[in-house]
Amino acid sequence: MVNKQELFSFISEKSQNIISILSADGVFTYISPTVEALLGYSPHEVIGKPAASFNPPDTNREWQDYRNSLFIDKNTFRFIGRVRHKNGDYRWYETTTEIIRDPSGNIIQTINVGRDITDRKQAEEELASLVKELSSPVIPVIDGILVIPLIGKFNRERMSDLIHTALTHVSNGKADTLLLDVTGYTHADDLSLAGIQQLITAVHLMGTECFIVGISPDLAIGLTRSQINLSGVRTFSTLQKGVEFCIQRKRER
Repeated sequence: MVNKQELFSFISEKSQNIISILSADGVFTYISPTVEALLGYSPHEVIGKPAASFNPPDTNREWQDYRNSLFIDKNTFRFIGRVRHKNGDYRWYETTTEIIRDPSGNIIQTINVGRDITDRKQAEEELASLVKELSSPVIPVIDGILVIPLIGKFNRERMSDLIHTALTHVSNGKADTLLLDVTGYTHADDLSLAGIQQLITAVHLMGTECFIVGISPDLAIGLTRSQINLSGVRTFSTLQKGVEFCIQRKRER
């Protein structure tokens, strides 16, 4: 019959995760041998040292804030943060922690199982970057005319990204006319309408004209009810009409 200690030792040595035990003040009292293969440290380089010494400051702050937010009776939780490899790189770890308390509720120690999720985090960040890039693509129609379709709902961050993207292309001298296509713009709230007004003003200051195309009846009603003044901006009911106008004007110049 295998006793609990032997079973624990067997699991910790064979696991592809890092199993550790921390004292109440956050010092390693045990760490599985897999730490050497995964993070480059031998167990004796880790045991006796604070866990915080292997984390960047931002992870330690987030960990402390998260731990302080836990209810007194919550003993199992999961946390994601960065851990320093011995070579100086940082790896992302998802750690499941079990808190061991005495009868009075005081923490005695914590048992932790950490799993390297660096590849997953990198994939998530690349996907988020791609989504951001595709959420407001800049489409060149012909020389000097750019179209930016506005699709879905815009929060403050997404509107800021839109303005930055548009102004970057305009400042590169790639456009004398910018068409904002609002055909797929479905949430005309004051925040995003104010962002559109800010973008149009900034584009005009840089010497580029900005038109709005794809105005639907519902959006037109929403604009009239809002406090956003777009009365000086030329609008078209469809993208096609806006492009045709720009091309015709280019021919006449």
